[in-house]
Amino acid sequence: MNSLRRLFCFPVLLVLFLSCSREKTHSPPKGPITGGTVRISALAEIETLDPQKILFLPDLRISSLLFEGLVALDTHQKPVPLLAESWEKLDDGQRIRFRLRKGVRFQDDPCFPGGQGRSLRASDVAYTFERLADPAVASPNAYLFAGKIVGLKAFHEGKASGITGIQILGEDCVEFWLTKPYYSFLTLLTTGPAQIVPREAVETYGANFGRHPVGSGPFRLARWKPLREILLVKNTHYWQKDRAGRLLPRLDAVQIQLNSNPVLTISEFLKGNLDVLMVNGKDRQELQQQPDFGTRFHIVQEIPDPSVRFLGFSLDKQTLLSRNARLRRAIAQAFPRENLNKNQPVQKKPAKSLVPPFLLDVASSDWPFFAPLEARRIIQRHAPGGVSVAVSSNIKSPEVQLFCQTLQALGFRCKLDIHPVKYYAHILHGRPDIFRVSFLPSYPDPEDYFALFYSKNRGSTNLTGYANPAFDALFEEVLIAQDAQKRRKLFLRMEKLLARDIPAIYLMQSPPATVLASCNVHQVQYRMFWLDFSRTWIGR
Repeated sequence: MNSLRRLFCFPVLLVLFLSCSREKTHSPPKGPITGGTVRISALAEIETLDPQKILFLPDLRISSLLFEGLVALDTHQKPVPLLAESWEKLDDGQRIRFRLRKGVRFQDDPCFPGGQGRSLRASDVAYTFERLADPAVASPNAYLFAGKIVGLKAFHEGKASGITGIQILGEDCVEFWLTKPYYSFLTLLTTGPAQIVPREAVETYGANFGRHPVGSGPFRLARWKPLREILLVKNTHYWQKDRAGRLLPRLDAVQIQLNSNPVLTISEFLKGNLDVLMVNGKDRQELQQQPDFGTRFHIVQEIPDPSVRFLGFSLDKQTLLSRNARLRRAIAQAFPRENLNKNQPVQKKPAKSLVPPFLLDVASSDWPFFAPLEARRIIQRHAPGGVSVAVSSNIKSPEVQLFCQTLQALGFRCKLDIHPVKYYAHILHGRPDIFRVSFLPSYPDPEDYFALFYSKNRGSTNLTGYANPAFDALFEEVLIAQDAQKRRKLFLRMEKLLARDIPAIYLMQSPPATVLASCNVHQVQYRMFWLDFSRTWIGR
């Protein structure tokens, strides 16, 4: 399965602190302690730590310890100030004025005079978004802001020297002019590509900036050994303090072990060589069966899985499947998704909506119910022929095997189209009849999921080529609707259209992941794809 953070890529959740079993012989912690190193693992080699160029989730998780944006998300997924200490909405939300926080400094680095990190300025915000929109940078996530900021398109096309919709009103004040009063614009500012970077570092390191990142976050890069480890050390000039007024972070360092083998990672956690680990339901069950689990580890947080996996149809091809929604619906009716739970230790639920239920609760689903006899009657009226099903790897995937068996039972000749390299490009240009993808949103809002079927995103995130004017109108309305209940009604109407037209067949909804930590590691927080160690401390 494709591993890209966006089309192939958790809301902010505050950690629930669960103490370890009282069978421990040592005393409970008395309070935060300064110092120490937390050891974690990344299950991939890191390509870049440049916020505007990050494509993969492991890279984002590390860069978010080094960089910060104007806005963060709180435990209720609402925007709260970060580098901006406050904001003001003007012109009914079409202008947003940010007041920057005083005392924020970029990390010490040779790119600055005397090696001393300088203060954050409004010009850094403007520079970051110009860099994001610069075609020479080729940011894979620039589309998140495309069309939303006045003048961004003209700058991108080389018709302007700056983005006119980003106004510097002083060293500590910057204003965004939006093309429309977008409901989720503040939430967009919490995403990775909106993390603020200093011009000096980018110009000093050039193409190597991703290997020599300089931000304003709680940690800075100290060592990077490819395929082995990344060491982040405390930013001694970090601006945040705890409630007692003590400077953060409390840790001296975060060590990231680079390891592509999840089995080995679990083994290292059990040996005590890792302090924090994120596991799926099956691995959690096996770990909890360890006799000393309660005395050595504690559950930090259960994380709802925001990803969605589906089998998409290439609807812009002149084929029987692309022209006939009733035929696609029959395939969905014949696909016994519940069978994927057979002999599985952790049960999954068939997805009944494009959006996970913790983001959009669909009380009654219009998704086609399992009706194989009716499906067969519909399909027998046509000449099924042959179809190609594209996958990125793993021909033994149970869901793909079951789907191909379903097609064959309906009379289709199913051919697996395996593309382990340049899979995304193959979907865009090769246009297989059916393809499997996994999607993880950039921000926790249903609109980011429905953007997958917005016709103006064809050739980028809309891989199916679905084009429905009624759906587009609803999507454009929800982008600027300011009332939460109205937005929910619009989302449900879009869901009904997708359930009618079947541009894709949803697969299984994964159970929550779990963050585990050693008993002596306290106050780990999980925020939007990444583990936040700014308040973490080690001690018995």
